Amino acid sequence: MSQHIFELFCSPRFRVLAMPKRGAKKMRTLASQLWCLSENEDDERELRCHAGNTAPSVPCSICAQKVRDIELEAATLRDAAGLLEAQRATLTETVADLRDKLAKVTLQLFEVQKFVVPLGGEPGSRTMPTTDTSWMVDNKYLLELPRMSECLQQLQDYSYRSEIRFELCRQEEMTASRLLNHCEWIVQSLSRKHPAVFKIGITENVVDRWMGKFYSYKKDPYDCWQGMLVLFVGADSFSCALVESYLIHRFRGRAGCRNCKPGGETAKPGPGPFFTYCVWRTLIPPKK
Repeated sequence: MSQHIFELFCSPRFRVLAMPKRGAKKMRTLASQLWCLSENEDDERELRCHAGNTAPSVPCSICAQKVRDIELEAATLRDAAGLLEAQRATLTETVADLRDKLAKVTLQLFEVQKFVVPLGGEPGSRTMPTTDTSWMVDNKYLLELPRMSECLQQLQDYSYRSEIRFELCRQEEMTASRLLNHCEWIVQSLSRKHPAVFKIGITENVVDRWMGKFYSYKKDPYDCWQGMLVLFVGADSFSCALVESYLIHRFRGRAGCRNCKPGGETAKPGPGPFFTYCVWRTLIPPKK
Protein backbone atom coordinates (compact mmCIF):
# COMPACT_ATOMS: atom_id res chain seq x y z
CA MET A 1 0.00 0.00 0.00
CA SER A 2 2.81 2.49 0.93
CA GLN A 3 4.62 1.70 -2.31
CA HIS A 4 1.47 2.39 -4.30
CA ILE A 5 0.95 5.77 -2.62
CA PHE A 6 4.60 6.66 -3.10
CA GLU A 7 4.47 5.86 -6.83
CA LEU A 8 1.24 7.81 -7.17
CA PHE A 9 2.64 10.92 -5.51
CA CYS A 10 5.87 10.78 -7.48
CA SER A 11 4.20 10.45 -10.86
CA PRO A 12 4.40 13.52 -13.19
CA ARG A 13 0.70 13.42 -13.83
CA PHE A 14 -0.12 13.75 -10.14
CA ARG A 15 2.44 16.52 -9.82
CA VAL A 16 1.00 18.56 -12.67
CA LEU A 17 -2.72 18.09 -12.03
CA ALA A 18 -3.04 17.91 -8.33
CA MET A 19 -0.89 20.55 -6.73
CA PRO A 20 1.81 23.14 -7.22
CA LYS A 21 5.47 22.25 -7.47
CA ARG A 22 6.32 23.10 -3.89
CA GLY A 23 3.42 21.06 -2.52
CA ALA A 24 4.29 18.14 -4.75
CA LYS A 25 7.81 18.09 -3.37
CA LYS A 26 6.49 17.91 0.18
CA MET A 27 4.14 15.11 -0.76
CA ARG A 28 7.00 13.14 -2.30
CA THR A 29 9.02 13.55 0.88
CA LEU A 30 6.10 12.34 3.00
CA ALA A 31 5.54 9.32 0.74
CA SER A 32 9.24 8.42 0.97
CA GLN A 33 9.08 8.50 4.77
CA LEU A 34 5.96 6.37 4.75
CA TRP A 35 7.66 3.80 2.45
CA CYS A 36 10.72 3.52 4.71
CA LEU A 37 8.53 3.14 7.78
CA SER A 38 6.56 0.33 6.09
CA GLU A 39 9.73 -1.58 5.17
CA ASN A 40 11.09 -1.27 8.74
CA GLU A 41 7.80 -2.59 10.16
CA ASP A 42 7.89 -5.59 7.79
CA ASP A 43 11.46 -6.42 8.83
CA GLU A 44 10.60 -6.15 12.52
CA ARG A 45 7.54 -8.39 12.02
CA GLU A 46 9.67 -11.06 10.33
CA LEU A 47 12.24 -10.94 13.13
CA ARG A 48 9.50 -11.25 15.78
CA CYS A 49 7.94 -14.17 13.87
CA HIS A 50 11.32 -15.88 13.57
CA ALA A 51 11.87 -15.44 17.31
CA GLY A 52 8.50 -17.08 18.05
CA ASN A 53 6.79 -13.95 19.40
CA THR A 54 4.05 -13.81 16.80
CA ALA A 55 2.25 -16.22 14.50
CA PRO A 56 1.17 -14.37 11.34
CA SER A 57 -1.33 -15.87 8.93
CA VAL A 58 1.23 -15.63 6.09
CA PRO A 59 4.69 -17.11 7.00
CA CYS A 60 7.63 -14.80 6.80
CA SER A 61 10.54 -15.46 4.42
CA ILE A 62 12.84 -16.74 7.22
CA CYS A 63 10.24 -19.27 8.45
CA ALA A 64 9.47 -20.36 4.89
CA GLN A 65 13.16 -21.00 4.26
CA LYS A 66 13.40 -22.94 7.53
CA VAL A 67 10.39 -25.09 6.54
CA ARG A 68 12.00 -25.81 3.17
CA ASP A 69 15.25 -26.79 4.89
CA ILE A 70 13.38 -29.14 7.25
CA GLU A 71 11.46 -30.74 4.37
CA LEU A 72 14.70 -31.22 2.43
CA GLU A 73 16.37 -32.80 5.46
CA ALA A 74 13.34 -35.07 6.00
CA ALA A 75 13.48 -36.21 2.38
CA THR A 76 17.20 -36.92 2.75
CA LEU A 77 16.56 -38.95 5.90
CA ARG A 78 13.80 -40.90 4.16
CA ASP A 79 16.17 -41.79 1.34
CA ALA A 80 18.83 -42.84 3.84
CA ALA A 81 16.28 -44.99 5.72
CA GLY A 82 15.26 -46.70 2.48
CA LEU A 83 18.89 -47.39 1.65
CA LEU A 84 19.50 -48.84 5.12
CA GLU A 85 16.39 -51.06 4.81
CA ALA A 86 17.67 -52.43 1.49
CA GLN A 87 21.07 -53.08 3.06
CA ARG A 88 19.38 -54.86 5.99
CA ALA A 89 17.46 -57.15 3.62
CA THR A 90 20.66 -57.94 1.73
CA LEU A 91 22.53 -58.71 4.95
CA THR A 92 19.68 -60.96 6.12
CA GLU A 93 19.93 -63.00 2.93
CA THR A 94 23.71 -63.14 3.26
CA VAL A 95 23.47 -64.39 6.86
CA ALA A 96 20.98 -67.09 5.80
CA ASP A 97 23.32 -68.25 3.02
CA LEU A 98 26.28 -68.31 5.39
CA ARG A 99 24.31 -70.39 7.89
CA ASP A 100 23.49 -72.93 5.21
CA LYS A 101 27.12 -73.09 4.14
CA LEU A 102 28.23 -73.43 7.77
CA ALA A 103 25.83 -76.34 8.28
CA LYS A 104 27.20 -78.11 5.20
CA VAL A 105 30.81 -77.48 6.22
CA THR A 106 30.05 -78.73 9.75
CA LEU A 107 28.65 -81.98 8.36
CA GLN A 108 31.71 -82.35 6.17
CA LEU A 109 33.97 -81.76 9.16
CA PHE A 110 32.10 -84.44 11.09
CA GLU A 111 32.67 -86.86 8.24
CA VAL A 112 36.36 -85.94 8.07
CA GLN A 113 36.68 -86.27 11.84
CA LYS A 114 35.28 -89.78 11.60
CA PHE A 115 38.30 -90.71 9.52
CA VAL A 116 40.71 -88.79 11.72
CA VAL A 117 39.63 -90.60 14.91
CA PRO A 118 41.37 -94.00 14.64
CA LEU A 119 39.40 -97.21 14.81
CA GLY A 120 40.34 -99.91 17.25
CA GLY A 121 38.21 -100.35 20.32
CA GLU A 122 39.10 -102.92 22.96
CA PRO A 123 37.91 -106.42 23.79
CA GLY A 124 35.34 -106.74 26.53
CA SER A 125 35.67 -109.14 29.45
CA ARG A 126 34.82 -112.73 28.59
CA THR A 127 35.33 -116.30 29.74
CA MET A 128 38.79 -117.60 28.83
CA PRO A 129 39.54 -119.72 26.92
CA THR A 130 36.71 -119.02 24.51
CA THR A 131 34.59 -121.77 22.99
CA ASP A 132 31.44 -121.92 20.90
CA THR A 133 29.35 -121.81 24.06
CA SER A 134 31.39 -119.24 26.03
CA TRP A 135 28.87 -116.50 25.29
CA MET A 136 26.16 -118.55 27.05
CA VAL A 137 28.31 -118.87 30.16
CA ASP A 138 29.08 -115.14 30.12
CA ASN A 139 25.46 -114.12 29.53
CA LYS A 140 23.21 -116.67 31.19
CA TYR A 141 20.35 -114.18 31.41
CA LEU A 142 20.06 -114.23 27.61
CA LEU A 143 18.99 -117.89 27.77
CA GLU A 144 15.80 -116.79 29.52
CA LEU A 145 14.58 -114.70 26.58
CA PRO A 146 11.29 -115.99 25.07
CA ARG A 147 12.59 -117.15 21.70
CA MET A 148 16.14 -118.08 22.69
CA SER A 149 15.52 -121.83 23.02
CA GLU A 150 14.01 -121.92 19.54
CA CYS A 151 16.98 -120.03 18.09
CA LEU A 152 19.48 -122.34 19.82
CA GLN A 153 17.68 -125.45 18.57
CA GLN A 154 17.66 -124.10 15.02
CA LEU A 155 21.35 -123.27 15.31
CA GLN A 156 22.09 -126.75 16.65
CA ASP A 157 20.33 -128.40 13.70
CA TYR A 158 22.18 -126.28 11.15
CA SER A 159 24.91 -128.45 9.67
CA TYR A 160 27.24 -125.51 8.94
CA ARG A 161 26.81 -123.77 12.26
CA SER A 162 30.55 -123.03 12.37
CA GLU A 163 29.86 -120.30 9.82
CA ILE A 164 27.92 -118.44 12.52
CA ARG A 165 30.03 -117.39 15.51
CA PHE A 166 29.02 -115.50 18.65
CA GLU A 167 31.66 -112.92 19.65
CA LEU A 168 29.90 -111.51 22.71
CA CYS A 169 31.49 -110.01 25.79
CA ARG A 170 29.87 -110.18 29.22
CA GLN A 171 27.11 -107.80 28.29
CA GLU A 172 25.45 -107.62 31.68
CA GLU A 173 28.68 -106.47 33.35
CA MET A 174 29.68 -103.93 30.68
CA THR A 175 29.03 -100.23 30.41
CA ALA A 176 27.58 -99.02 27.12
CA SER A 177 30.89 -97.48 25.98
CA ARG A 178 32.89 -100.63 26.76
CA LEU A 179 30.34 -102.79 24.97
CA LEU A 180 30.46 -100.59 21.86
CA ASN A 181 34.26 -100.59 21.97
CA HIS A 182 34.18 -104.38 22.07
CA CYS A 183 31.92 -104.56 18.99
CA GLU A 184 34.18 -102.10 17.17
CA TRP A 185 37.21 -104.18 18.09
CA ILE A 186 35.61 -107.33 16.64
CA VAL A 187 34.78 -105.65 13.31
CA GLN A 188 38.21 -104.04 13.08
CA SER A 189 39.86 -107.40 13.74
CA LEU A 190 38.45 -108.78 10.49
CA SER A 191 41.08 -106.82 8.52
CA ARG A 192 43.93 -107.40 10.93
CA LYS A 193 45.69 -110.02 8.79
CA HIS A 194 44.16 -109.44 5.34
CA PRO A 195 41.78 -106.80 3.97
CA ALA A 196 38.14 -107.74 4.37
CA VAL A 197 34.74 -106.55 3.23
CA PHE A 198 31.85 -106.62 5.68
CA LYS A 199 28.28 -105.51 6.30
CA ILE A 200 26.59 -104.75 9.63
CA GLY A 201 22.91 -105.40 10.37
CA ILE A 202 20.31 -106.74 12.82
CA THR A 203 17.98 -109.75 12.65
CA GLU A 204 15.58 -111.77 14.79
CA ASN A 205 16.87 -115.10 13.47
CA VAL A 206 20.54 -115.55 12.62
CA VAL A 207 20.11 -118.89 10.85
CA ASP A 208 17.39 -117.61 8.52
CA ARG A 209 19.34 -114.43 7.82
CA TRP A 210 22.43 -116.43 6.97
CA MET A 211 21.00 -119.42 5.10
CA GLY A 212 17.27 -120.18 5.46
CA LYS A 213 15.60 -117.55 3.19
CA PHE A 214 15.89 -116.43 -0.40
CA TYR A 215 17.44 -113.17 0.79
CA SER A 216 20.04 -114.91 2.99
CA TYR A 217 23.66 -113.83 2.75
CA LYS A 218 24.93 -117.29 1.85
CA LYS A 219 22.73 -117.18 -1.27
CA ASP A 220 24.01 -113.74 -2.32
CA PRO A 221 24.98 -114.07 -6.02
CA TYR A 222 27.30 -111.05 -5.91
CA ASP A 223 29.32 -111.49 -2.70
CA CYS A 224 30.67 -114.81 -1.50
CA TRP A 225 30.31 -114.12 2.22
CA GLN A 226 32.40 -116.43 4.40
CA GLY A 227 30.61 -116.14 7.73
CA MET A 228 28.51 -114.21 10.22
CA LEU A 229 29.72 -112.78 13.53
CA VAL A 230 27.10 -112.06 16.21
CA LEU A 231 28.28 -108.96 18.06
CA PHE A 232 25.39 -108.22 20.41
CA VAL A 233 22.21 -109.94 21.63
CA GLY A 234 19.36 -107.81 22.96
CA ALA A 235 15.99 -108.38 24.56
CA ASP A 236 14.43 -105.92 22.05
CA SER A 237 15.20 -104.83 18.52
CA PHE A 238 15.72 -101.19 19.48
CA SER A 239 18.84 -101.84 21.57
CA CYS A 240 20.27 -103.95 18.73
CA ALA A 241 19.46 -101.17 16.27
CA LEU A 242 21.37 -98.66 18.42
CA VAL A 243 24.48 -100.86 18.34
CA GLU A 244 24.06 -101.35 14.60
CA SER A 245 23.70 -97.61 13.95
CA TYR A 246 26.79 -96.79 16.03
CA LEU A 247 28.98 -99.32 14.23
CA ILE A 248 27.78 -98.21 10.80
CA HIS A 249 28.51 -94.61 11.75
CA ARG A 250 32.06 -95.58 12.70
CA PHE A 251 32.78 -97.71 9.62
CA ARG A 252 30.63 -96.33 6.80
CA GLY A 253 32.76 -94.80 4.08
CA ARG A 254 35.87 -96.68 5.15
CA ALA A 255 37.53 -99.36 3.05
CA GLY A 256 35.66 -102.65 3.22
CA CYS A 257 32.32 -101.43 4.66
CA ARG A 258 29.36 -102.24 2.41
CA ASN A 259 26.76 -100.32 4.42
CA CYS A 260 25.22 -97.36 2.59
CA LYS A 261 22.34 -96.44 4.91
CA PRO A 262 22.88 -95.21 8.51
CA GLY A 263 21.24 -98.27 10.06
CA GLY A 264 18.54 -98.65 12.71
CA GLU A 265 15.69 -98.62 10.18
CA THR A 266 14.55 -102.23 10.73
CA ALA A 267 13.87 -102.13 14.49
CA LYS A 268 10.47 -103.66 15.24
CA PRO A 269 8.43 -104.75 18.29
CA GLY A 270 8.22 -108.33 19.54
CA PRO A 271 9.80 -110.67 22.10
CA GLY A 272 13.58 -111.24 22.09
CA PRO A 273 16.16 -112.19 21.34
CA PHE A 274 17.38 -109.92 18.53
CA PHE A 275 20.92 -109.98 17.14
CA THR A 276 23.37 -107.39 15.84
CA TYR A 277 25.67 -109.13 13.37
CA CYS A 278 28.42 -108.57 10.84
CA VAL A 279 28.86 -110.70 7.71
CA TRP A 280 32.37 -110.76 6.28
CA ARG A 281 34.66 -111.97 3.53
CA THR A 282 38.44 -111.85 3.60
CA LEU A 283 40.30 -110.65 0.49
CA ILE A 284 43.21 -113.07 0.43
CA PRO A 285 45.71 -112.37 -2.32
CA PRO A 286 46.15 -115.15 -4.90
CA LYS A 287 49.02 -117.55 -4.42
CA LYS A 288 52.02 -117.02 -6.64
